[in-house]
Amino acid sequence: MLSDIWMRFQRIGLFTTWIVIAPMTVMAQADCADSDCMAPVASESETIRVGYTQFAPYSGTSKTSVAEGYLVDLMRLLAEPLGYTLQFVPHDNPGELLDSLEAGLIDVTSPLSFNSDREIYGRFTEAVHVFSLDLFIKRGGREISSLTDLQGLRVAVSQGSQAERRVRTIEGAIAVPVASSRELLLPLLSGDVDVVAAPAATVYYQLKRTGLGGRVESSDFNLNQFLAGFLVDRSHERLLIDLNSAIAQAQAQGHIKDLYDQWFRPAPDPFTTRESIVLLIALGAVIVGLLYWGWLHYGIRMSAKRATERADSLQEVLNATGATLLLADQNMRPLWWNEAYARNYPDHLPALNKGKSLEALFSSQVSVPEVPGVEGALRVDERIKELMTVGETQNVDHLASGKVLKSKGVKLSSGQYGLVAMDVTALSAAHRELQSNAEQLMESNRNLSEFSHIAAHDLAGPLRSIRNLHKWILDDIADSEVKLDTDVIENFEHINRLIERQSALIDDLLAYASSDGTESPRIFDPGARLASVIDLCEIPKNFEVTVAEDLPPLSADPVGFDIVLRNLISNAVKHHDREAGRIDVSWQRDGDFAQVLVTDDGPGIEPKYKKSVFRPFKTLKSRDRGGGTGLGLAFVERTVGKWGGHISVESDTSVRVTTFSFTVPLAQNNDTQNNVVRIRVG
Repeated sequence: MLSDIWMRFQRIGLFTTWIVIAPMTVMAQADCADSDCMAPVASESETIRVGYTQFAPYSGTSKTSVAEGYLVDLMRLLAEPLGYTLQFVPHDNPGELLDSLEAGLIDVTSPLSFNSDREIYGRFTEAVHVFSLDLFIKRGGREISSLTDLQGLRVAVSQGSQAERRVRTIEGAIAVPVASSRELLLPLLSGDVDVVAAPAATVYYQLKRTGLGGRVESSDFNLNQFLAGFLVDRSHERLLIDLNSAIAQAQAQGHIKDLYDQWFRPAPDPFTTRESIVLLIALGAVIVGLLYWGWLHYGIRMSAKRATERADSLQEVLNATGATLLLADQNMRPLWWNEAYARNYPDHLPALNKGKSLEALFSSQVSVPEVPGVEGALRVDERIKELMTVGETQNVDHLASGKVLKSKGVKLSSGQYGLVAMDVTALSAAHRELQSNAEQLMESNRNLSEFSHIAAHDLAGPLRSIRNLHKWILDDIADSEVKLDTDVIENFEHINRLIERQSALIDDLLAYASSDGTESPRIFDPGARLASVIDLCEIPKNFEVTVAEDLPPLSADPVGFDIVLRNLISNAVKHHDREAGRIDVSWQRDGDFAQVLVTDDGPGIEPKYKKSVFRPFKTLKSRDRGGGTGLGLAFVERTVGKWGGHISVESDTSVRVTTFSFTVPLAQNNDTQNNVVRIRVG
């Protein structure tokens, strides 16, 4: 769709250019007064057969079988205002183009590089373009900085092209002609050739079309630059004169440069391949997820902060107001009460003034629970005494004044009894508010769980598209009967394994997001999951990861275990300061727990930072220097804590040894093998 829109804009630009140049051409013809004038004069409605090659973006055939490209539009720009009717004839390569010109099947070719061998087929116009022959190699391949570096190398070139002619002059270089420029990349990627020699614009166009930009890179060395012009059949002298005149006028007016800029100006639209679209969607999902998580975490922190401030204020109020007190003797007869008691319990005063006991006072007002070890046949007054002796008599009174008091009876060391009533009005209100905040927090957590489920579900869609694209590529290769090298086949198989493991990871994340965190732990075999965990960590080639083979069955959340281990291994790689490194995963028994240790030989952690690495949003690097969000280890610590384990870190920077260790409950079921949960490891 984007390419079609771009082509429409090109056509509009060309039409505008023709409107400008056509009157100039007519004026030039009118000004030609004498017989020596070389003004272009074409036969009325003369049809010219123009041969072109499949050499995109310079020339080629569209999906609708229409000739297109910079050099094709250049011919239209020059010839059509002169009255020529153009008939474009496609060819695969310059060799076929020259054969057609020699056989009289075409009258003129699209621009070709000047060389003496081609002048036997016709006459060149003035130069209209400069081709630069660049060299391209597989990324990370052998660097080429001079002609001597090409000795013994196989160089792919378009058949009959200037590149083929140039390579054959280089001592020791082996030219490998291909039928069309569209077939230059496959031999390079499959290892049939070592280098591709072609104009840079052509190779970049093919890389952009196929999405293989990350597999091929340009060498700093090139094979010179060559002027190019149209090659005209010798019998068309007038056409040669007309084209040269039109070229001179177009160059003087800057129309050729304008046309070049229209074709080769960098496109502003980044959505050019399926890979870039998938990347943008995934990046957008990650950014939205992080922003939502950060906003939610900030809200929780602020709510907790406000609750803490209220609790502190409540403590100050209780300290300032004091307590309501009443004392009684060994027989629970009232001895003394303070003014706060009289103020808060005025209806108790008549009974207290009459000397009634606490049993009589409270037996009609409170529900007396059973006392452990005391038979229920005891009288109410004896039961109350027993309850006060063990400090179990409690009651909450809601007074007419609106106050809420919580009272508790205790037996003092002197044998007397005391009744303490605290004003919990503010505390009761705070409790109700905290309960409301807890409900809101539960709702927020449910929303976060739903979002996590949606995000994981949305990631599954692009992955299915990647799987289908991978299958289509293999089907296309099979249909074309192209024989691939063993390395290429292994790469395709590795891609398929990663797709399946990523699919399994997304399925597990969907299950993890759907759980409410209250389910019972499951027994699983960690050894069966480690291969998948390491595959998804993107371990560099120069890193060695060793894993203990005797990890015992564990009892925890298997998806959470994978996430914890993947975070620790990825962190060891991410924060390593060398191209090569070593990571060891081992374990040791710690009571009913297995202590899993992840050790690396990176730069380590300074002692002053050891306590802060597990804090949320705390990172030892700034984000523009490779630091993350600071949430990974905080999440790891929380996940380990959910199954009752703990995590710690030890680091010795002098010997470059850093070890993160976390504990996981060991499976205690004797029938462990029948209850092991295993991950898919395709």
